[in-house]
This record gives sequence, structure tokens and C-alpha cells, in this order.
Amino acid sequence: MLTSLKLSNNSISGSIPAEMGGLKKLKALYLTGNKLTGPIPAAIGDCKQLEDLAIQNNELSGPIPPTLGNCDKIEAFFLNHNKLDGEIPTSLGNLKNV
Repeated sequence: MLTSLKLSNNSISGSIPAEMGGLKKLKALYLTGNKLTGPIPAAIGDCKQLEDLAIQNNELSGPIPPTLGNCDKIEAFFLNHNKLDGEIPTSLGNLKNV
């Protein structure tokens, strides 16, 4: 069972696969400092055990998916230095441990 995925600073390009949402036991996802593009997949909100999400310093675009508010165990949450737009979803208010 995969609980931690650390792929930071590897020049990975392309989009974050929606299949990441299938990693139900994932507690930590680190994709910082790559060349990832496209939107943050809404399916990441299916990772209800997620405690650390670090996807900053990429080229991600589009809005922050409201489904991230489903990950109410998140303690560390980093999205900075991307090309995200739109409003911050009110559902992020569910992240009481950040």
C-alpha cells in the first residue's frame, strides 16, 4: 500500500494523472519543483488520508478544485508558484489542520 509519493525536483512534465485519486491510503504527495502543467485533478480530493500536499513550483493552471476540501486531514498544503486562477474554494475551510 502506497502511503507516500515523493517525486520533487525531477523535471517531470505533463499533467498530474487523475488516477492519483485512486491512491486511497496516500498520506503525502510531493511533486514540487517539476514542470507539471494543466489543472490539479479533482480526483485528488478522493485521497481522504492525505496529510501533506506539496505541488508548488510547477506550471499548473486553472482553478483550485473544490474537492481538495474533502481531504480534511491535510496538515501541510503548498500550491504556490503555479499559474492557478479563479477564486479560492470555500470548501478549503474544511481543512482545519492546516
